[in-house]
Amino acid sequence: MGFVFEKLNEDKRKYLEKFDIRHPFDSNSKASLRDWVVDAEKEVFLLPLTGGGYDEEHPEILNFFYKENIGIIYAYKKKKLKTHTEVDITWFLFEIRFPTILSSKKEELVGLVKEAFLVYGSGRMDQKVDDFIFAEIADPIFANDGRG
Repeated sequence: MGFVFEKLNEDKRKYLEKFDIRHPFDSNSKASLRDWVVDAEKEVFLLPLTGGGYDEEHPEILNFFYKENIGIIYAYKKKKLKTHTEVDITWFLFEIRFPTILSSKKEELVGLVKEAFLVYGSGRMDQKVDDFIFAEIADPIFANDGRG
């Protein structure tokens, strides 16, 4: 089936409650979750936690779930307007962290992250995305807790 962009309904929010997803800048607050990019067959999804994402100082922070193992991605994008209805997007994924248990799946994870970002960028745009470029995809860091 592949990745799809979806707004979160009540059932999906309840499913996510078991992960106790916190806002990255305030661990006392739960993250405000509105949408996700999901491949249900592979049990993989990309979950945006913050907005921003226009440079390394102000990144967009996203959780990446792989079979209930949680990673974190710091990214930003540059948009180049081609016409009033078409845009090119260049992504910079400058930090990617996954739990150590996933270290043997590095190539698969990077491929899934790229697939998810292609759908994620298109799903949140009012304009048609004409071209996607990955200018940077950081080599994943594998640590005990990928969220850290």
